[in-house]
Amino acid sequence: MNLHTAPLGRSDASARPSARRPWRQLLAATALATLGALAACGGGGGGDTDPGPGNPPPPPPPPTGLSGRLWHDNYALDFRDGTQIASPAGALPVQVTSEAAAYPWPDGNQYVTTEWDVFEDRSSLEVMDTATGQVRHALWAEGYLRRERPSPVDKNMVVALLGEDSTSPADWVFIDLDAAQVVHAVPGDTPLDWLPDGRYLRVLGSGEIRTGRLGGTEQVTGRLALPANHTVADLWVNRQGDRLALRVDRQVGTLVDADIWVADLDGSRLEPLTATTMSYFARWSPDGRHIAFDVDTGHFCTGFGCMGTCELWYVPATARRVTTLPAAGDAYTFEVKNRDGETRTLGCELLAWSD
Repeated sequence: MNLHTAPLGRSDASARPSARRPWRQLLAATALATLGALAACGGGGGGDTDPGPGNPPPPPPPPTGLSGRLWHDNYALDFRDGTQIASPAGALPVQVTSEAAAYPWPDGNQYVTTEWDVFEDRSSLEVMDTATGQVRHALWAEGYLRRERPSPVDKNMVVALLGEDSTSPADWVFIDLDAAQVVHAVPGDTPLDWLPDGRYLRVLGSGEIRTGRLGGTEQVTGRLALPANHTVADLWVNRQGDRLALRVDRQVGTLVDADIWVADLDGSRLEPLTATTMSYFARWSPDGRHIAFDVDTGHFCTGFGCMGTCELWYVPATARRVTTLPAAGDAYTFEVKNRDGETRTLGCELLAWSD
């Protein structure tokens, strides 16, 4: 697998053709129009806070004191493409890219983007300083590079999937940015994430949990006792290094349901966090106290486009079998400011939750 350095300088992302799907913008506008219509009609009951006989009690107030920065590409917040940083504490958003999805290091001080050039059959990778926009690294690789995840301990290390194209088998490759070299690789058919000490963790199809160190061998460190017809499709380790959030797919005939589950690092105490059947990603808060997730009715698309909407929610990490149904009141939305200082509900997709 060959990596090549590219000239450092201003990112040319703004000059590249957009890879975003226009249906997301259309759905965002449709969702806003629908919300406006509901508000005009009273929102299904308006301000009636009296539970009354047979009515559910009002949901508890959302948690206070959320910290960190919310990296997202929610077009509807400001009707802008690219990645923005929103604040759960009420600060105005910051635009960091005009197009690309940006994945930050845990401290949020730098981020990585990738882009695949289908005509040249190669991918570019750039690492940018968040505060200044200066390019710190610029590389390109033969093939399709995606799903990049920065190291929690090394500003010069990234892991990502690399394959010949978008459908060919891929490997997880660990890239030393300074040397422009792949220093370690493992099969890409298993979900993988960093551990806080710089090791990595992955889950095999059998549920076996393995941890490894770059340049070393892997050790079996646990096992997930998954129910029948359930498989792990993705995983995220919390910053404290003691809990896993897992996307677990369940085969139901020809269909696949997806939910977020949680477990200890060794696979014990495996329990479902969500019960939506439509949750495909999770993001831990920096302090490990909360988990954000999506409910995406338009996750699967055809050649004719995508139908449905995507909502973003968060819950305490201790929550279980969350439905996000209004009557349950068991999940919360992020209320953030747009660039005009207006409070808006943050939607999909949450790319990262950094310091």
